[in-house]
Amino acid sequence: LQQQINSVKGQQKYFEQSAKLSKITIYLSTDDLALPYAPTNEWRPAVVFKEAVRSLINNIRGLGNILIWVVVFSPLWIPAIFVIRFAKKKLAI
Repeated sequence: LQQQINSVKGQQKYFEQSAKLSKITIYLSTDDLALPYAPTNEWRPAVVFKEAVRSLINNIRGLGNILIWVVVFSPLWIPAIFVIRFAKKKLAI
């Protein structure tokens, strides 16, 4: 039990020392343009390139999926197209 108490006291002392060394910078301004520019995210072209390639692959896969659905359902919609065209020609005459 004493060891746990000493451990907690040591942690408390560490946190107190760490808090003394902390530095906080605050900028107060009514105008956003008056504040110093500090980008929040670092630009990483390699990551952007990888995301673009993954997006391209996903889009190609999506087109492939659509093509598969079109081929699978073609026995239904191809005859329907011919029936509709035939009916339109009959009505036009």
